[in-house]
Amino acid sequence: MLDEEEEPTRGQPLSSTTHGRSSLALNFNLNNPSPQDNEPPQSTWPTGWNTHHDYFLWACRGTVPVITDHLQAVFAFSPPIEETFVAERLSGVNAYKQITFLKTYLPGETHSLQRAEARGVIYEANISHPDVRSGSQQLDIEQLDPRNSQYLEPVFPGGGPAEWTRYDDAYAALYLGDHPEALRGDYSWVFPSRLSLEFLSLRMAQIPHLNLTWVELQAAVSRRKLLLTASPLSIGPEYLD
Repeated sequence: MLDEEEEPTRGQPLSSTTHGRSSLALNFNLNNPSPQDNEPPQSTWPTGWNTHHDYFLWACRGTVPVITDHLQAVFAFSPPIEETFVAERLSGVNAYKQITFLKTYLPGETHSLQRAEARGVIYEANISHPDVRSGSQQLDIEQLDPRNSQYLEPVFPGGGPAEWTRYDDAYAALYLGDHPEALRGDYSWVFPSRLSLEFLSLRMAQIPHLNLTWVELQAAVSRRKLLLTASPLSIGPEYLD
């Protein structure tokens, strides 16, 4: 594994951290890839692939086949997403983007971090390692479950409303698979100001690691029915678009 350096602070932008021995500074703007990125050919990208898909991909646990199945189950890509795309999206320079994302927002995902670090190492060494590329190598650290009291909880993304609670996390979980714009359109009026797409994209990627209970999700279903049928009298004109 790569040597550890100072942990990023809460809500620190993804463009501001570096990591370990890497000669590559992690100063990526995730919405505007650097020319040095080894991106898969656009012709192989799933239809509609966007930033929120990257965040969810980087948050997924497991090997490339497992992650591919998970992405397909959540987002229902048509045609289905391919393992080769997922492997490429996790490899090379993209491995360092995932490292930054995990250290900033999901520090408890130790197995995913070890896999990303290993992919970064083989990229720097310019060697081929099929097991590392697929994430099927032997891992030498423990991965705690979010229910474990020692699990490092996801870091609340910067730019989110101070009023946001687990009730809102459960509500957002009902929109997994949709573009975050759908949640913003239905739910921003609940808060004093309009929710940002960046915040929603990050928080929705964290949802599988928030240990939401069945009771919380069922309550969110009932709340959604109420909110979508109620007349939001307090809604401001900026939301009427």
